[in-house]
Amino acid sequence: MPPRSGLSAATAAVLAAAALQLAACAAALESVTLDSEYRPDVYLPFDEYAEPAPIPNGTRMFVIGAATGSGLSQNFFFNGAQANMSLGQNESTWPIDFVHVYPTTLTQGEPFFMVFHSRMPEWHSIPTASVRVTDAAGQNLVNGSFQINRKPSARITSVTTDGGGARVIVHLRSYSPAAVTLTKVYVNGVAVVPIQPASLPQLPSGESVLLVLPAPGTGGPLPPGAVVTVKVAFADGTAAIAGARRLVEFFPVETWPKSSECPYPTVNDTNYAIHRSHGVDTFFTTDGSTSKCKNSLLEVDIINKLAPQYDFWVLAGKSTDTSKVVNTSRLAGWFLGDEDDNHATLTDNLRRNADDTRTLWEQFAGIPTYVGGSRNRFRGAWSNSVDALGMDAYIAACAPHVTNWGLPQNPLFSYDYLRITRDNHMPWPTWLYSQAFDSFWNADILGTVVVRQPDPAELAVSLQSVLAAGGKGLMLFQTQISLMPDTPASWQLLGTKVREIGAARELYRLGDLAGPVDTGGSKDTVAELVASPRALVLLTMNVRNDGGYADITCAIGGNDHWKFLNNSIPVTFATPQGWPTSSSGGAASSAASASPFADAFELRGGAVIEVDGAWSASPGPGGSSVVSFASLAMGSDGETITRTIVFANDKALRGEIAAALKPWGSA
Repeated sequence: MPPRSGLSAATAAVLAAAALQLAACAAALESVTLDSEYRPDVYLPFDEYAEPAPIPNGTRMFVIGAATGSGLSQNFFFNGAQANMSLGQNESTWPIDFVHVYPTTLTQGEPFFMVFHSRMPEWHSIPTASVRVTDAAGQNLVNGSFQINRKPSARITSVTTDGGGARVIVHLRSYSPAAVTLTKVYVNGVAVVPIQPASLPQLPSGESVLLVLPAPGTGGPLPPGAVVTVKVAFADGTAAIAGARRLVEFFPVETWPKSSECPYPTVNDTNYAIHRSHGVDTFFTTDGSTSKCKNSLLEVDIINKLAPQYDFWVLAGKSTDTSKVVNTSRLAGWFLGDEDDNHATLTDNLRRNADDTRTLWEQFAGIPTYVGGSRNRFRGAWSNSVDALGMDAYIAACAPHVTNWGLPQNPLFSYDYLRITRDNHMPWPTWLYSQAFDSFWNADILGTVVVRQPDPAELAVSLQSVLAAGGKGLMLFQTQISLMPDTPASWQLLGTKVREIGAARELYRLGDLAGPVDTGGSKDTVAELVASPRALVLLTMNVRNDGGYADITCAIGGNDHWKFLNNSIPVTFATPQGWPTSSSGGAASSAASASPFADAFELRGGAVIEVDGAWSASPGPGGSSVVSFASLAMGSDGETITRTIVFANDKALRGEIAAALKPWGSA
């Protein structure tokens, strides 16, 4: 518009700019309404796993919204009080254990998420809360309040991306006693129409739904490191929300190799080939990874040159000189620590790793940070402090354990600890450990070495525990090649099972635990259903046994193994609401004519086979299908103690997995 009388155009422009700045400041000062989700710590019962650590009493809060100002987030205020996030404070006085705001540099009007953990009791009772985030100068970047709903109708259990950020994959599970009606879905504040399912379903109590969503707006795929906020609105006026980052779209099959064996091409080609032929494609690497082999290759050389050239992946150790990393094309993630929770209380390790995570987020878009763990009671406090959370809990070879000494061992120890990690850290990914081979577990009795390593059945249960617990990455500890002559059958089983996991890795990365799976009340079987866009994967694991090992026999050099027994159980599950089934039939089973799937097959012995055993499918509620095995058999050996059965809605999947199962280096 033309300038007012008596004002030059230049003066009017200055006044207009000042008015815009004042408006922006006013907007920043005004408190806005944010969306939140309350996620209290969960942990295992003490009478099952007597772990000498304090009972968790904390909760994480996710908060999403649009930033009210622009700048680098520096200071954090909760309910009017600033949280001191510096190191060196008494952990018992921390009002907030850690906090992340992402993006770390906010832009006014653009989406962000906040996640924090607190052990202060008021978070379990106050109906509303406020948060404020400022830059170093005190300018408001976020200023808002939110309601705290402690009985959500449903909760988002997983958020990831596919197609280079073109699609957002969201898993949602009902926690309401009544059916939940989904009404609208938002990604980064923009309403989107799902690609799958064709329409938003009504979600029965306890059931789940998988949503395949387009990237929001017209900006194309989400780039690595992009913020991803999701809000699913329900007819009752509540909503489920989540915040996440667009990470490298990769499921690592990783090992922590023995440092003296240097399994890298050009350093030790034989050891590298052994790992690759056994399905491993990701290596934990530090600056000492080749020194014991009289090689001067640095970690950054492996990251920048060797891994891209030979097509393997690196999980980089904390010793990496990040200023020299120039090629991240085969960088799976940053390994910030192992069992950093190995203390009687929380320590600065938690805040230090959260600080390192923030720094790495700013430096490397989309590369996940990772930390391992050992205490189930600290999983809640550590969850969402890094991108990918780990856990190790081993069930064979007299491996050390964090539970009190002398108590009976449990073959479900690994699964239970891995699952509680997922249940706390969701909707972010877990990269979970399976026990493998390490001379550390051997015993030395008066100079005589007693070889104690997992047998094939124990190894199969350990590997399946990772998948059944919802893992989005497999970590092996360790893969000591010098033990191969002592454990040939177990090494063979390792290669078979790890290649099977790698061949189906995208089903697990894009999938999440759906359910429930009914096993007729069996207490010695684990059965989980992973729902993925192209298939449902039924994972079962038999732990029926006639005894195992004990601390007292281990202490005197014993080498007992679990005495697993054959088992047979009924299994029934319903397909998730809205999951696209097929009417084309073709499933290789006694139910082929009535199959709602395009195909059904099993992974066993490193191959794709027809499903072993009869199953049936019948119409279920809400358009779902109910799949039943009257008797699903599981053996006690490494090949049959677990079952992996794939129900696909895409006939091409069988051939793709079969091709991926071919051993490394084969034609």
